[in-house]
Parts: sequence; C-alpha cells; structure tokens
Amino acid sequence: MTTSAPASDLATLSKELLDERDRLKNELAYYKSAVDALTLQNQRYAEMIQTGVVTLDKQPPASKSPDVHWVAGNFLYRPSVDHYLKDSIATYQDNSAQRAIAFLTLKINTTLLTDPQRINAQLLLTAMMRASATNRDSDQTVEKALAIADDALAIAEKMEDHAWVCRAHFHRGLCYLHLNRFADAKWSLILASGATEYAELAALQCGHIQIILDGLPAERTRMHLESFLHGSENHDN
Repeated sequence: MTTSAPASDLATLSKELLDERDRLKNELAYYKSAVDALTLQNQRYAEMIQTGVVTLDKQPPASKSPDVHWVAGNFLYRPSVDHYLKDSIATYQDNSAQRAIAFLTLKINTTLLTDPQRINAQLLLTAMMRASATNRDSDQTVEKALAIADDALAIAEKMEDHAWVCRAHFHRGLCYLHLNRFADAKWSLILASGATEYAELAALQCGHIQIILDGLPAERTRMHLESFLHGSENHDN
C-alpha cells in the first residue's frame, strides 16, 4: 500500500521548482545581456578600426616623407634633426634591442646634450623599453620606462616648452596603457593631444581606452580612477 506525499511536501517541492525556474530565467537574462554588450563592443571596435584606416589614408604627405620614420612602434624619428640618435636606432633596427637600450642609456648619462636632445633621447629610450617588454618582467621594465618619461616631462615643464611636454605625456600614456592603468593612460593621452604629430594617435588610443573602461566592472573602474586621481596629484597639474 502506497501513501501519497503530504500536501505540505508537494507545496514545498513546487515552490523549490518555481524558484529554480526563476533563477534559471534570471541567469539566461544575464547571459543574454552580456552577449548583447559584447556584440555592441565588437561593433565599436570595428568602427574604431575603420576610423583608423581612414585616418591613415588621409595622412598628409609630410607624414610620409622619407625623412620621417616611426621607431619602436611610436617614436617619431627625423634623421636630419635627430642625428645624435642614429647609432642607437641603427642598433635597435638590427634586432639588438637590449644593446640599443644599453647604448642609449650610456649616451644619455655621459654625453653633453641640450635639454630638447635629452628629452628626445629619453623618450626614445622609453619607447624602446616599452616595445621590448614582452617577457614575464615586462611590467617592471615598463615601470622603469615610465620613470624615464616622467624625468623627460620634468625637464620639458622646466623649459616651459608645450610641444615637448605633450610628447612626454604621449609616451607616459602608452606606458600607463601597457600597465593597464587605463584612466592614467587616457588623461596623459588627452594632455598629449597638443603635439601635432601625435594628436590623431592619441585620439584613437583614448577611444580604445574608453571602450575598456566602459567594459570594466564598477569596482575595477573605481580602482583605476582612484589610481589616476592619486597619480595626478604628483604628475599632472
């Protein structure tokens, strides 16, 4: 002889099933919203890439001059003007990044350079260190590169030379970006926009960083913004 389950047990089971159904519905809604957000993000990335392609196509002839070269990713090298960097750049382009970094460091520390030349050499050194930072110690390397860019910025600010200040901010911004300090990176790149040769690159990077910030969880975004605010007290006025 079988006994039927008490009505109270059936009611409890029914409630548990309904709660589980609601939980699964909520999870599905969450995952759908996540997929929608990623789809929108991908669309924005596609728009950024297209904007970058159009920007490159519209580069003025001066930017394509044979006397202008990009070195280590984002350093603008003019051989006729930056002749004192020739040996370091030649060594770097021979796939000897560490030798070039050591050679340039020695030049900065032992050669009598004008302030603009010293700033330029330091920014090249920053770019070389950042571009070659691909091993497990990369963050430490970029932290050192950032300190060198900070020193270049200090010299530029003492000179009260707006163009050099902007160039230094540009390379600081790229270091911050490598270190995932996104708010610091964006602010530095905004300050760099006054350097004509870097303005478009800075704008594109700022758009990329904003997408990253938009996609960060609230707690991580708050941490990045707090880092930026504390850093700005020391570096950016």
